[in-house]
Amino acid sequence: MQGLKLRVVLAAALAAFCAGPACALEIISLERTGDCVVAVFSGSVTVSGIGFKNDSFGGAVTLPLAFSRDGKEYANIRIAAKPLHDKLLRAFETGAVFSGPAAEPVLTVIGTRNPSPTSRVAGVDVAFDGELVVSYAFLKISRRNPKTGGRTVYYRMLSPENLSVPESFRKKIRATALPSAEKAFALAGK
Repeated sequence: MQGLKLRVVLAAALAAFCAGPACALEIISLERTGDCVVAVFSGSVTVSGIGFKNDSFGGAVTLPLAFSRDGKEYANIRIAAKPLHDKLLRAFETGAVFSGPAAEPVLTVIGTRNPSPTSRVAGVDVAFDGELVVSYAFLKISRRNPKTGGRTVYYRMLSPENLSVPESFRKKIRATALPSAEKAFALAGK
C-alpha cells in the first residue's frame, strides 16, 4: 500500500510539473517501415517499432516490448500522457508532424526499482516531458584498481534497444538518472 501511495504522489507531482505549455514532446518525423513506424521526437529521441491497430474503440498505439532472458515480456518504453498518444495517432493517419523549432525534452526521474539480492542491476524510469517514459537499467561494475589496491566502482547505463538518442542527450539522461540508481543500490545494501 505504501508503494502505491508513493506512485500516486509521484504521478501527481509529475502532472503538476508538466501542466504548463512548455512540456510538450513533439513528433518531428514519422517514417513507415512495413507494419511499424519509426518516430523522431523533440531532442532527436528516436523510437522504432511503433505499431498501430484499429479496434472497436478507435485507433491504438502499440509500443515495442522487450523480452527478458527467461522469456517474460515487459514494456520499457511507455506513453504516459494521452496528448502524446493522440499526436501519434494523428501523425500516423494524416502524416502531419510538428514543423516548428522543438526544444529538448525536460527529463524527470519518476521511479526506481531496487536490485534483487542476486542482481547487480537497478532500474530507473525517466519521463521525457512527462509524456514518454523510458526504463533504463544501471549495471554496477566493480573492478580492482592495481595501482591503489582498492576497488573502483562505476555504473553502465543500458538503454532499450528500440530507443536511440544523440550522445550529448544520452549524457544528460545519465546525469539525471544516475543519482537515483546509486540510491537504489545503497538502499539494497550493495
